[in-house]
Amino acid sequence: MEKPETLGRVLEAIGGYTARKMGLLPGQGLYVKKVDEKGLGTMIGIKAGDVILEINERPARDIAEFKAAVSEAEKDKPVRFKIKRGESKIFAAYQPK
Repeated sequence: MEKPETLGRVLEAIGGYTARKMGLLPGQGLYVKKVDEKGLGTMIGIKAGDVILEINERPARDIAEFKAAVSEAEKDKPVRFKIKRGESKIFAAYQPK
């Protein structure tokens, strides 16, 4: 299984122009550029084009915060993601082992 901080995806921070275009504030969320079709991200429903807004109710503003939130997750509790997909907000989760 993958390291939980990778989730089989490529993320990038959202800059000013892109954020405004997506209806977000600069630095609000991480854009999912690519997801490994066999990776954990795909298995829990994360898709390319999604924007990860929160991890366990903590803002996802940059890659370091994302990795810290995922790696600090308690082993007996699910890691929850709040995701913006188009105009909708959805949730995905996985249980660390």
